[in-house]
Amino acid sequence: MINEPEFIEIINNSFTIADKSLVNIIISEIFRNINFGIPLVIGLHLIYNTDENDLNKLTNEKQNVA
Repeated sequence: MINEPEFIEIINNSFTIADKSLVNIIISEIFRNINFGIPLVIGLHLIYNTDENDLNKLTNEKQNVA
């Protein structure tokens, strides 16, 4: 009593899922850029403004702990 899936119905469902409007694509890309862009900019700012002395202190502390 196993029925075969109706392929036409499956294909129609996949087209409705894959069919996004241009506005939805643009909005999703904006949110993606916000989610990944802001932490990237903050991280780059922190790396750029870190002194070499601070980095040397951190590496020396790690070597002394280990």
